[in-house]
Amino acid sequence: MTIQEAGWYWADGDPEGTKRYWTGEAWAPGIVGLEPWQRVGAKVIDYAVLYACGSLLGLIFRGGFVNFYLQILLMLIVGVCYEVGFVTTKGGTPGKLILGLRIVEVENGVTPPDGSVAALRWSPALIGVIPFAGPIALIGIFLMCAYWLFSDPNRQTVYDRIAKTYVVKIPKSQTIL
Repeated sequence: MTIQEAGWYWADGDPEGTKRYWTGEAWAPGIVGLEPWQRVGAKVIDYAVLYACGSLLGLIFRGGFVNFYLQILLMLIVGVCYEVGFVTTKGGTPGKLILGLRIVEVENGVTPPDGSVAALRWSPALIGVIPFAGPIALIGIFLMCAYWLFSDPNRQTVYDRIAKTYVVKIPKSQTIL
């Protein structure tokens, strides 16, 4: 590659339609724009983990109106800690890490993103706590995410666009949990 400023470019040998971050001196390891089904698989793994946590909370706080809302509040806290904690410390949730995916900032290709970026990435899910309209709006966000995941060449969902992040595939030789 000729001397070029830092940014996202296609690299020789990478699949057509993908790009990776050029630091100005070397290529960063993550590739953007690959198969979207890996992200779907990562989300299924993460939901399975969160479902297990929710089931455990359900066993602990059974029955009653107050316990139901306490369980919802605790699941919200668990979800935020899970997503923000793993993204800021490891660069991705366990589902993403298992499948060799990482979250990077669009501006500089850095992983893991800092806490504010990770929190911003999770923020659209908070709309779900609004009574009645929240769950309907969350379905709309889910549908927009699915549409953009499969149609956008950078595979950016609503969460990625808000936080200005990409989810990149890391080569197996460079993946570590």
